[in-house]
Amino acid sequence: MSKKKLLCRLGIASLLIGGGIVTAMAFNGFLLNGTSQENYRKKQLNYLKEHEVDMIAYIKKEYPKIESVQFDWSTFQVRPISNGWITTTGYNLSVRGKFNNLEHTKLKVDFYLEKYDDMPDIKKIGMLNDPKILKNGGWDIYE
Repeated sequence: MSKKKLLCRLGIASLLIGGGIVTAMAFNGFLLNGTSQENYRKKQLNYLKEHEVDMIAYIKKEYPKIESVQFDWSTFQVRPISNGWITTTGYNLSVRGKFNNLEHTKLKVDFYLEKYDDMPDIKKIGMLNDPKILKNGGWDIYE
């Protein structure tokens, strides 16, 4: 076999393998059927509800002026985290809520997941955004 043919075959094989890898990574989590996605979502949401007290304790520790938290469980979502290109580098599970029984407040609790269907871990809790309150027609950081 000539060098040209060998290089051509290696090039085509590389493109096919690389394309398959990129495609698999781009659609990671989207290939699950609807039933499986709902089962994962229910399990993840139940975990959050079981650890609501721990989540509130974390928020109060980070923001001592927050006395109470009211989560809106209907805002629960899992979204892909991207490196800005095609590759998904992980997933962010989040739930939003209000605090101190004030209508015009908002906060969001986040959990990093490696895979779409991973269970959250209370040890990986975080808040990517500060709690906010509506003041003078704009959202201000609650301090």
